[in-house]
Amino acid sequence: MRLRAIEKILLSSQAINVILDLDQLCRVIIDRACDHVPCDAAFLVLSGTADQIGQVIATPDGAELLPAGESAARDAGRASGPLTHAGERLARIGDRAISTGVTVPLRAQGQAVGALILCSEQPDLLAPSTQDTLALLANQAGTALRNAQLYGELQVAYHSLRELDRLKSEFLAIASHELRSPLSIVLGYTKMVRDRGDGEQREFSQRALDSAEQIKAIVDTMVRLRHADLNQLTLSPEPWPIAALIRQAVERLTPTADLKRQQVELLISDESLTLPVDREKVLLVLGNLIDNAIKFSAEGAVIQVGLASWHHERILAAAGAAVPNVTIRGLGALSESRWAVMRVVDPGVGISREQQPQIFDRFYQIAGSLTRSHGGPGLGLALVADLATLQGGIVWVESAEGKGSIFSFALPYLQSA
Repeated sequence: MRLRAIEKILLSSQAINVILDLDQLCRVIIDRACDHVPCDAAFLVLSGTADQIGQVIATPDGAELLPAGESAARDAGRASGPLTHAGERLARIGDRAISTGVTVPLRAQGQAVGALILCSEQPDLLAPSTQDTLALLANQAGTALRNAQLYGELQVAYHSLRELDRLKSEFLAIASHELRSPLSIVLGYTKMVRDRGDGEQREFSQRALDSAEQIKAIVDTMVRLRHADLNQLTLSPEPWPIAALIRQAVERLTPTADLKRQQVELLISDESLTLPVDREKVLLVLGNLIDNAIKFSAEGAVIQVGLASWHHERILAAAGAAVPNVTIRGLGALSESRWAVMRVVDPGVGISREQQPQIFDRFYQIAGSLTRSHGGPGLGLALVADLATLQGGIVWVESAEGKGSIFSFALPYLQSA
């Protein structure tokens, strides 16, 4: 009989441990408890606050837990095993009150998650064998309840994140669409005023034009990210010398570096390296990385931009040592023999390892939004990650707070025979 009882408990354990919906699980636990120990009424009480019990699930329908039963549920949270009750009105079914019952605490990892209360006028309910059976069932039920609660919390968090992503995408779509038309008018008239003016008028118009161009760059980035969300980014690959593209990217940002009296050094080890790439998208990636290096480095700093060819094994080692990001998670599936590696080295503020997992997320800034001093909407590196993935490449960072950063952008290619 003991073996059959244990076998029955095992079957119940298997049944409740595969259920992750909390309401369904509570109902199954009550049904299984009543199957093991026949009773007049059963209640599963989830843990609440110190003064209040949580949700109560009852069987049969119409069964009501009375104040003494609620007190017994609270007492179970402090008990180490089943508690028996006799003489107090624990529950009521219609007009009939039940004064005999047993309460079993439900625990998971040492914490109370609820209590199971069975009520009946039958004296067998208080027998030690009945309490042992309920204690065995309670051990499994407590763990299953905690798992279901955690799963529910995870689902809520997941849906919140999905809603946040939806709102971000919607913001990108609306903002980029609504800004482009008035911005084009501002740019057009500002250029006209600058070209027709002289002296201070021309100088002031140029300043306004520079600021409008900065806004345009942000809007263009938002548009590209929106296209990435809709899988509308396409490639137009043509054979290009990578060294020439690096020089073009540096030339575009030289005026920005000059404003901070910075120098950009080129360290190109392979001038002949030519790959079929989308020129503008490679320039966008390099431009964002170089612009960040300028932005986060002090005046007079020396920034290095390099190009080298690496074996696949070296790429695996470097990416494996870096903090994982969306571009390098599928690296193990690639087997190209060589990689063109473009690296931007700056002596700037650096990035702590704790912050590095988020730097390729949209709208993320290293400094807090109220204290950051470098500006920008936090979209550049998100675009870098999208464009790197689109071209079959990867990007990663090597950095430490206060010690500068090295951003690497690598594109695979097959070595010619």
